[in-house]
Amino acid sequence: MPKFQLPSGFIEYTPEEQVKFNYILDTIREEYEHAGFAPIETASIGYSEVILAKAGGELDKEIYRFQKGDRDLSLRFDLTVPLARYIAEHNRNMVLPAKIYQIGKSWRAEKPQKGRYRELYQADIDIIGNNSRLAEAEMLSVIQNVFAILELPAITFRVSNRKILAGLLDSYGITDIASILRIVDKKAKLSEADWIQALRDIQTPDLAIDTLLSLFENGKNNQEIGKLLQQQNIDNNLYQEGIQELEEFVKYLELFHVKSYVIDISIVRGQDYYTGTVFESFLAGLESFGSICSGGRYDNLVGHYIDTPITGFGASIGVSRLFGILREQDWFQEIQYGDTTKIGVFLLNEDTVEDDIKSIIALRDEQGIAFDLYPEITNFKKALQYANRKNYTEAIFFGADEAKAGEVLIKNMESGEQVIVLVGDLGEIE
Repeated sequence: MPKFQLPSGFIEYTPEEQVKFNYILDTIREEYEHAGFAPIETASIGYSEVILAKAGGELDKEIYRFQKGDRDLSLRFDLTVPLARYIAEHNRNMVLPAKIYQIGKSWRAEKPQKGRYRELYQADIDIIGNNSRLAEAEMLSVIQNVFAILELPAITFRVSNRKILAGLLDSYGITDIASILRIVDKKAKLSEADWIQALRDIQTPDLAIDTLLSLFENGKNNQEIGKLLQQQNIDNNLYQEGIQELEEFVKYLELFHVKSYVIDISIVRGQDYYTGTVFESFLAGLESFGSICSGGRYDNLVGHYIDTPITGFGASIGVSRLFGILREQDWFQEIQYGDTTKIGVFLLNEDTVEDDIKSIIALRDEQGIAFDLYPEITNFKKALQYANRKNYTEAIFFGADEAKAGEVLIKNMESGEQVIVLVGDLGEIE
């Protein structure tokens, strides 16, 4: 392996791709702020006892963990746990409920595969200090708006409430509910036979397995699933609370015009810190890439660090996975997700460079024209070759002949048309 090659699971983009990636980040940021969410940025590294506090399951094995002197440190595996630590530290100075967003990288030492990376960008929104289904539904409507602005394929939210399965399993006298929910979370990745065997391996009663299979059966619409849940006749407060919250959540989804959602009781999310409403979302026709945006309620996470109970609900767009999908789609090449400047400026004459640079500074700083200045004095042929390779729409040439008359040559790189204009009229170019 060449020494300059990246480790597997890490990715870098070309400048052209990075511009489009940045446009996606900017669009998400603008929509989050439009909906009243304020930015924070949490540290990428933390003490392992903090980072691992509520990871649970296989995530414990996926943490990038290292020693620095006598300090045991880890890279964050998501943005939610660092947020909980942030809230624990700063909550006294915050006005609650607080609407917060953060965009940044996380790291997971998992097996790289289609749509999954070891270094990944996430864009999270969270509402802290509120236990309202109204707030939860509003956040999904914000996510829906982001995908609409980016002109992406239709997004479908698969929604549930973790209390439903937790209450159901509790009614069967099961104590290790977390382990079963982790296996439920893997249902889409395993064959049915392997999934059932995994449940039996941890002594899940067959009656409970049969009930789970009936609840997860494909082909049922939202009304049929709701009716099936009620027909279970399970006398368990947690189960009934979960159904009530799910019904309320669905009501608000309708009020916020969330266009496409499906009740899917198998959605539990893999992290143990989720406590109520949970969801995952998929792009139409691109489901094989996995969930593009997911999240849920985590009412006990902040309480792991402080005695003060503070509720929370969060949603996270997997920006790296989303961009990985876009790069593989033909229509992505046709959509201009932002762009670098398309005007190139070239200095062709050493003798007039002082005056030319004065004009260039005025053009950029006083008249607000965005352009790319070629970083050395060159000749016309070389400048033209560079302009073509850079796909400029226009090229401006400060040449010797034009300089005598206080003029420049402007070439339309698409049509080939050339015009001579006065330097003072450059501010009128578009």
